[in-house]
Amino acid sequence: MSDRAFTPARFSPGLNDTEQQADVSVARAALDSAGAIVRQKTLNFERSRSLLQSQAIAQQIFDEAQKELRSAEASFDTAEAALATAEDALSYTELKADADGIITARTVEVGQVVSAAQSAVTLAHDGPRDAVFDVFEAFFVDGPPSADVGVAPVGDQANKVDAKIREVSPVIDTKAGSIRIKVALQDGVQWSLGTPVVGTLRSSPHDGIVLPYNAITSANGEPAVWLVNTENRSVSRREISVARYRKSDFVVTGGIVPTDLVVTEGGKFLREGQTVAWEGK
Repeated sequence: MSDRAFTPARFSPGLNDTEQQADVSVARAALDSAGAIVRQKTLNFERSRSLLQSQAIAQQIFDEAQKELRSAEASFDTAEAALATAEDALSYTELKADADGIITARTVEVGQVVSAAQSAVTLAHDGPRDAVFDVFEAFFVDGPPSADVGVAPVGDQANKVDAKIREVSPVIDTKAGSIRIKVALQDGVQWSLGTPVVGTLRSSPHDGIVLPYNAITSANGEPAVWLVNTENRSVSRREISVARYRKSDFVVTGGIVPTDLVVTEGGKFLREGQTVAWEGK
């Protein structure tokens, strides 16, 4: 079960940031040095401009002072960007929650080397609680399930509550062959975070006739059943459309109607047009 609500989560720095701190110190020192050079080149430029106005120096000397100032300013901008990059890298060594919540999983261990953007913890956001199920892909063959779900703790299945499907994952877990479903629990449910639960999902309703496996036979390589003509008591084989094969029966959606009399025992001994008798007649 997942949860989107509880006490606010607070983090303290948990990653070793020695290298990043050193990078920030070097970048800050480079910026200070670049700033000092800019100030020096600015004074030299101002002095050269004054001397040029009084024609005490040649134009070439002024141009050289101006060029050196622009180069120093460009170096300062580069040092400033390098410091920003180093400080940004340092900020990633501190774990920060993007919202109030509670930690539900930790995916890193003490001493582990982590890479940028690697998940470290899972945070359940503040809000209503969800029950999460991984449902086999085959359950969705006939379409999405009904939105109504019964959910109960594994240890107290009598304490079942009604819930609604909130989200169905658009992708399939290729390793497990399952689709993740999130079920929104009612506001009054106070089960502890991480409580193992069981859920009863219902497939969308479909019209069909349920028959036991003893009733099925084959006609021209296709599934079929034996039907009894109630007027002359003769049997005939009828091809059918099977929507689903289940554990102890199968669901027919074409080829027969609910009023047909289907042979469910002894079909392997029958032949076309044979006269039979059945219980009740």
